[in-house]
Order: sequence, then structure tokens, then C-alpha cells
Amino acid sequence: MLLRLHSRSDGWLCAGVMLLAVLTVPQMLCLPLTADTQHYDIQADCALSGGVLYRDVLEPNLPGVVWVHMVVRGVAGWSSEVMRAFDLLLLLGISILLIHCVQSVSILPSPAGSGAGGEGVHSTATDPLHAGCMLLIIWCCYVSLPEWCHCQRDIWMLLPALGAVALRLHRMQSSSPRWWTMSLIEGLLWGAAFWLKPFVAIPAIAVWICWAWQRRSCSRNTSPSPPLESFELGQNANVGERAGVRGPKYLHAAPLTPTLSPAGNAHDERRTQRGGEGVVNWRIAIGRDAGGLLLGGLIAGAIGVAWLWSTGAWGPFWDVAVNWNPEYFASRQNRWSLERVATLYQWLHPWWWAHLVAVPIAVSRLIRLHRNSVLPSPSGRGAGGEVTGRAAIMAAFYLGWMIQVMCLQHPLLYIHASGVLIALGISG
Repeated sequence: MLLRLHSRSDGWLCAGVMLLAVLTVPQMLCLPLTADTQHYDIQADCALSGGVLYRDVLEPNLPGVVWVHMVVRGVAGWSSEVMRAFDLLLLLGISILLIHCVQSVSILPSPAGSGAGGEGVHSTATDPLHAGCMLLIIWCCYVSLPEWCHCQRDIWMLLPALGAVALRLHRMQSSSPRWWTMSLIEGLLWGAAFWLKPFVAIPAIAVWICWAWQRRSCSRNTSPSPPLESFELGQNANVGERAGVRGPKYLHAAPLTPTLSPAGNAHDERRTQRGGEGVVNWRIAIGRDAGGLLLGGLIAGAIGVAWLWSTGAWGPFWDVAVNWNPEYFASRQNRWSLERVATLYQWLHPWWWAHLVAVPIAVSRLIRLHRNSVLPSPSGRGAGGEVTGRAAIMAAFYLGWMIQVMCLQHPLLYIHASGVLIALGISG
């Protein structure tokens, strides 16, 4: 009966998603492009026509968004519908990654009570109903935002950033030996997001510090022990003792003697490769991971610098970055006021309410992680503890993102809209 109700709910949800797409996608495609998007088109046209970016046309930011426009316009044409369709495709990819990350860290009570320490936990990673509801909410939020929030790099930046976070979460629950290679790929993703806006370095650093803290704490608090199946009973143990019957005779007749089998050694080796349970030197593990991330970021940076140099834009770019950008960055302080922030969140109403739920959730997850690391307990090292660690990664990403939005950027609507989308995922 429950399966039938669940299938019926999935059917209604699919119908709702299709209806929403039919009603909103044509309208979104027909909306005009904003001045920002048209300006990026002018820059892309200049670069594609043989002009020099930063010299022939002004661009106060890094050229990442111009590269995106060059690819889209060079492949699919210059109509507004093309750019709008590309924006919706990116939104779909962002929604899928956000839902995947959120579901992989969700902790729900399990009726079986199979979690460590008797606390049953399970993930919602395979719950299509939850995923569909989140997709509906994110989509409704985005299509209801003013058109100034569409086709903006702050929201596009979420795609590589969430890709890097999803890769980090996957590595924390994977025993793959290609750890350094995955660190390199994650660094490339963060580097790609950096070319869109350098402020993404704040959530990137927050995610890495949160992971490094877990790695250090678990490596220092976890003592290596042979797997349960490698313990063998003494020769004098009887059948009842082998079945687990414990009594005075069991305690004094034949103690357990740990013998590591090849399978046990392989088990311990796998444990040393896992981000949350490893017992190898934590400094080496953290250093290798940092090296992979930095190398990936440097490769992404070198590719961009090579393009600027080869097109003759490096000199004008450096002049803008050194002589023009500092004053532009400092001007944000004059634009911040309580009245302006209140106006921004009136435009984001009622979606900004998600922050009221997401911020306490994120802070509580980090506090819970700290308590588990300072006062390790069986529940902190079981399945629930692993999920708690991954949940802290998402909390660090969200709070790091909001720090750069509130403290480093200008009070613009599309900048704050990106944080609202993450908050909807955290609170969902």
C-alpha cells in the first residue's frame, strides 16, 4: 500500500514538473536580455572578431564570463533565446548537483536502528520524491526572480563550485586509490569558478579547512584495529562461546587473539585511503590533497593567463586589475546600507526566508562536527558520524558563500540570489 502511494506521489510530482516547464520555459526564453548580458555579448563579439579584451572594450572583472559567452555565441548564435536556453540548462545542472549534495548528507531516522551506537540513520540519496520537490522549489524560485538575476555569473559560478563540492563528498565515502587525481580535478573546478569570480576562493577554503579538520581529528582519534572477522577464538572455546555467549568461563578459558588475515590487511589499507577514517599520518594526507588542489588551480590559472597573453590582453588586463579595480572594490562600502539590503530582500521575498532555516542548520552541523572531534564517541565514528562529516562540508560551503556575498561583494540582487538557491537546498 505504501509503495502504491509512493508511486502515485511520484506520478503527480512528474506531472507537476512537466506542467511547470510548459508554463515557464517559453516565458523565460522570450524575456529580453539585461544590460549586463548584452555587455558581455559585446565583449565576446570583440574578442571573436580579433579585438583585444580590456583594451578595445572595458571589462572590470576576470574574463571567465566572456569566455562562456564566446563559446555559446560561437557555437549556437547570437539570439537572446539561445542565451536564455543556455541559462536554463545551467540552472538544471546546478539544481541536480545541489540536490545530489544535499541528499548525500541528509540524516533521517531509520526504523531499523542500524546506525552506530544504536542510532539509526540513513540518507535520502535515492528518494525521488524529495529530489522532485526540491527541483520544483528551486525552479519556482528562479523563474520568479527579476530578470536581472538571470544569465549572471554569480549563479553560473555555482555549477563548477557545486561540482567541486560533490567530488569532495564523493571522495569522503569512497575507497578509490586515485585520491590525488581527484584532488587535481577538484582544483580544476575551483579554478574554473575562480575565473568567473575570484570571491569563490572563500567557500573553497572553507570546504577544505572543514575537511582537513575532520581528517586531522579522525586520524588522531581513530586507533587501528583488525576487522571483526579476523578475531579467532582459542582452541578451548566451545560452541556457545563461538556464538557470542559471554560469561565467567568465556572470559577466563580462552581469550580472543587478534590475527590479521590478508583480507584484514586489505581492510586496513582501504581505511587509510578513506578521507574520514584513515589512520595514516594526517599531515601527509592533508599535504597531498592540498598539493592536488593547488596544482589543479594553477593549471586552470595558467590556461587563462596563456589566453590573455596570446591575445595581447595581458597588459590591459593587468592595468585594469591594478589601477581601476581597487577603487571599484572600495566603492562597495559606500553602497552598503540597511535600507539597501532591506530593498534587496524585498525583491527576494519570500525565498530569502530559507536563510532563517539554513543558517542555524549550518552552524549546528559545524558545532556537532567540533564536538565529535573533541569528544570522540562511537556514534561519531559510525555511519551517522560519516554523514555528519559530509553535512559539515555542505555547511562550510554555504556559510563561506554567504561570507563572500555579504562581506566582499556589492549589494546587488543577482549576487544575493545565488546564496538563496544554496539556502533552499540546505533547508530542504
